[in-house]
Amino acid sequence: MKKDDGAQREVLLELLRISLIRIRNIATIDRPGRDQKKMLLEWAELAHSLPLLLISGYERNAIEYFLGTGAAMFRRKYPVASDSDFQIACGLLDELSALVGRSADQL
Repeated sequence: MKKDDGAQREVLLELLRISLIRIRNIATIDRPGRDQKKMLLEWAELAHSLPLLLISGYERNAIEYFLGTGAAMFRRKYPVASDSDFQIACGLLDELSALVGRSADQL
């Protein structure tokens, strides 16, 4: 495993960890509102993509595709931009983008 692969792995695992915790926390709400339902959907979509990236061997093309599609949609569609977990996830996505050499303008 190359040094960059280890860093990418750490970022992807942290994204997965945050996503799963957030999904669990939202799912335990008795009567989720419309925003909570949208948040749950967005976190689930993000989390769904991450295991494949982890088992793909951190292939650059796969990570770039993820950043340009799933991650970009997560940023665009998330209903509450001030949500702290969302901001942490965006920071991790920026870090992942830097690791594969993709500029933030391309996200």
